[in-house]
Amino acid sequence: MTSNTTEAKAALRSKLLQQRSMLDASIRADSDARIAHQLQQLSVFWRADMILSYMAHDSEVQTQTSIQAALDADIPVALPAVRPKRHLSWFLIKSFDDVCPASFGLLEPDSTRCKPAPAPSASTVAIVPALAYDKAGYRLGYGGGYYDQFLRDFPGISIGLVRSNTLLESLAERGAREAHDIAVDILISETDVYDVRQ
Repeated sequence: MTSNTTEAKAALRSKLLQQRSMLDASIRADSDARIAHQLQQLSVFWRADMILSYMAHDSEVQTQTSIQAALDADIPVALPAVRPKRHLSWFLIKSFDDVCPASFGLLEPDSTRCKPAPAPSASTVAIVPALAYDKAGYRLGYGGGYYDQFLRDFPGISIGLVRSNTLLESLAERGAREAHDIAVDILISETDVYDVRQ
């Protein structure tokens, strides 16, 4: 990563974090409900052999509604636990009782009571967190690199959830995208679903 790209990403992260935190809680809740509705209209969601999701932290797009919908439909759901060397370990949950506070203020599966998830397949759906996405499906993460590494080897369908105020035209044009970055397959906002697969 060049120093210019690093600086561009850091500046954009700072701006977007401030913008996201200032968004009224009721507006966030309404947006997230509409995004969850859009996600649950997708056939790939219901045909998934497993859903890999995240538990929203702070003002991230909420995922609990869709996680519960999958659990109610007996679709296996796994959440990540952060491990050294930018690695995510996935564990199956049966309910939100299987989730507990962990590092960085994140909510993670309790690995003492949850089974490790099986290897993902082409039918597995991963809901990928980000601070922002652009319209080509590229993400601006939080700088840890965990999901960059995960997406590199993920064989299934990756989905990004984004509020319209953090849906950017192009990260590349802002100097905040690199050649090795991997786009998600599908992007969902309050009003639109973008299938960005080439």
